[in-house]
Amino acid sequence: MQAKEMTLKPILEGEKQYLVPLYQRTYAWQKPQLERLWADVVAQAEALGDDPNSPGHFVGSLVLAPANATIAGGVQRWLVVDGQQRLTTLMLALAALRDHVRAESPRAADRIHRQWLVNEYQTGNDHFKLLPTQTDREAFTACIAAEHKPTGGNVAAAYRYFLGQIAAADDPEDPDDLNRIEQAIVSRLDVVSVTAEQDDNVHRIFESLNNTGMALSLGDLLRNHLFMLLPSRAEDVYTKVWAPMQEVLGTQHVETLAYLDLVLRGQPELRRSDTYLAQQKRFRPIAHDEDAVETEIVELARRARHLHAIIHPDSLTEPPDREAAAALRRLAQWGGEAVYPVLMVLLDRRETGRAAEGEAETAMLYLESYLVRRMLCGRTASGINRALAQSAIAAAETPDAAEALRVFLSQPRRFWPDDEQLAESIQTLNFYWVGRASQRLFVLRRLEESYGHKELIDWEQTTVQVEHVLPQTPTPEWLALLEPDVEPGETPADLHQRVVHLLGNLTLTGYNPDLSNKPFADKRELLRFSKFSMSTEVARQPSWGLPQIRDRGAALAARAAAVWPGPRREATATDVSDQWQAVRRICAAMPEGTWTSYGDLAAVSGVHPKPLGNYLAGRPVPNAWRVLRADGTVSAEFRWPDPARTDKPSDVLRAEGIRFTEKGRAEPAQRLGPLDLAALIGIEVPAEATNDRDEQRFWLQLEANQPTTVRDGVRRLLDDWGAAGGAFSWGTGAQTSCFPMVHYSEHFWPWAIKPTSGVVEVVFQHLTTRPPFDDTAVRDEFRTMVNKIPGVDIPISRLELRPSVPLALLGDEDGLQAACEAQRWFLERVRASHVSGLTPSTGRGLEPDLVVPGLQKHRHPTDGPEVS
Repeated sequence: MQAKEMTLKPILEGEKQYLVPLYQRTYAWQKPQLERLWADVVAQAEALGDDPNSPGHFVGSLVLAPANATIAGGVQRWLVVDGQQRLTTLMLALAALRDHVRAESPRAADRIHRQWLVNEYQTGNDHFKLLPTQTDREAFTACIAAEHKPTGGNVAAAYRYFLGQIAAADDPEDPDDLNRIEQAIVSRLDVVSVTAEQDDNVHRIFESLNNTGMALSLGDLLRNHLFMLLPSRAEDVYTKVWAPMQEVLGTQHVETLAYLDLVLRGQPELRRSDTYLAQQKRFRPIAHDEDAVETEIVELARRARHLHAIIHPDSLTEPPDREAAAALRRLAQWGGEAVYPVLMVLLDRRETGRAAEGEAETAMLYLESYLVRRMLCGRTASGINRALAQSAIAAAETPDAAEALRVFLSQPRRFWPDDEQLAESIQTLNFYWVGRASQRLFVLRRLEESYGHKELIDWEQTTVQVEHVLPQTPTPEWLALLEPDVEPGETPADLHQRVVHLLGNLTLTGYNPDLSNKPFADKRELLRFSKFSMSTEVARQPSWGLPQIRDRGAALAARAAAVWPGPRREATATDVSDQWQAVRRICAAMPEGTWTSYGDLAAVSGVHPKPLGNYLAGRPVPNAWRVLRADGTVSAEFRWPDPARTDKPSDVLRAEGIRFTEKGRAEPAQRLGPLDLAALIGIEVPAEATNDRDEQRFWLQLEANQPTTVRDGVRRLLDDWGAAGGAFSWGTGAQTSCFPMVHYSEHFWPWAIKPTSGVVEVVFQHLTTRPPFDDTAVRDEFRTMVNKIPGVDIPISRLELRPSVPLALLGDEDGLQAACEAQRWFLERVRASHVSGLTPSTGRGLEPDLVVPGLQKHRHPTDGPEVS
């Protein structure tokens, strides 16, 4: 076997083909692995821009063996014994890059295709430089051939992931950024190419590579290496220094400490995965000096105290440390390790007496402000690790670390939003979907504290939830309040979707279920007695609509600016919002056979639907044809970026698998709503919002498949159930069913309403295990009640099955009234047999597509067509 370090470039150049043997597993990389590799690509692209001569980054090994099918003078064929996951992923990244650049430069796309992805002059399977296993081959070759894109499986998911990331990385102001990404992939990611000889046993090599036991952690490797450098005093140093440090930090945090140690020694560009090799290199000059090695280990242990305080702020118990502990606690609650290098510098300065009074606390507040303001302005965390690592070094040896940190982070390309940008973003961005759920709650808590409570709020002992004043699922009464403020061409439901998740519409409450969709007058009475000042402030409003949401947003923006001080005035962040980047990422990630609306896309990206339409019509955004009007029709303003293109978007959508109704509207079941779009780009969405999405799908499907009389009947039937105190749950399958629920020790539902197939399924089968309906006589009573609906005659022989009743019968007044009587009878029988009160549900025996955690206590449906 021969081993040689090389990049992807020589591996792919020339007429070569890499075959993945059948004994290899199928393509298995998912988002965590893709994110790590993409981070390496981005880091190398940035390094290429800073210093073209900087070293590349090692990403792993590639073990190859000659394939027997190689023909002299033809394509060189190799078996991929190990490394196929990485090789497949890099090829998919190149395919995504090719497809992204095609709109602006077909010539560049063609070059990428011919140079890296295919053997230009070969046909059939020989045309492809990589042939995965049979299971993955169709999806992979579809991506490489650019004929159509697969919609399922890990191959398709990886391709869409890279499309989204490349769209996000494409800076219109930088003509070379995509070229640097290409060069990073093919010329800056180093692999050790291990080539087996013709006589080597390839299968045995594969087995030995994959049966090496549990790998040592980086901390284990570093410890072993360092103590090999201490032949005469290893035991003493280990017992007195290393073991106590490792016990306090844990092995995982020893790895973090080793990384931070290198960053603070002037290596802010270091990748975490390179820590071990970099520490080896650092110790090489003193490898034969045990005194020097011991001194460095003692210094690591000293820095370990700082890291322990960062991870466990409550360990700082002395009175002089209280403010610093509080600031550290807030940063720990925010989450993430990007701030660690700066915090290590600040704590080191405090310990060594180099910090001015209050310096560390002020600097930590600047850090908190930098993180929070970026989040409130929709800025992603991309590049933040590198920026903060550099800022730590900049602040380390200055008279005032806090001011040095502020100056560094105020540079325009660091994107620290000023007060004006903060106020604008709070009025336009969807706060409920930015950042993580814990970070959103952190912001609201800090704003609540700014009201100046006499006693500090003990959040650990306080039950708190985020409440939408204008509810997420509005009643007709709520929509009527929005009517006066709609813009031309906009419906109240469009306006609702645009403003419902703004910060100005959100507050804190301890009793969210009691508020639900109540009219504002009822909500106001409950909020008047809230212990949260931001809620009692809302209760002082006479009504609630767009003007109140805007006014409150402005007031909260002013509070936010006071809580989190901004950058230096002479330096303002440019291009602070990632809104258009989010639009490009979402569109790129949408799979074939799906569509969305301008309103849905606007709700997730934070862009108003009108400029969004102009943006999609005027720029080469990937998959822009999959964005339709709310009713599923193509916008009259849609234009292809290529003026020569004349095919209809609807024909393209049909070819991709979109079904259209007789009215020319895209099938609602294939629509991706805001929650689906958010999931495509990894936005963390509150769990309760999922229920709203599924409810909207139910009404959209009902609208698309049933006449007005039936829709009205269903609406009245469910209103009757809700008025009687029933709950609701919604299916998650392609057909979104509605389950009228009541929950005691078990979940009970009399029937499932199927909007697409147009039936009401009476669920006798599920009731057979739930008292009192486990009694055949009681189920028969229910059958008798259902049979009172005109046109229904369920035989007694079906008492253990799930017979269906036509949904159309609810369009008749007599049928509707009989159905209401049957479900009220059902509800009373359940209550009568569970007089002992509510107990937690077991969830046993539920429908496969039924989501129990999303049960809604009350439901007030909106008309399907108004949901955009």
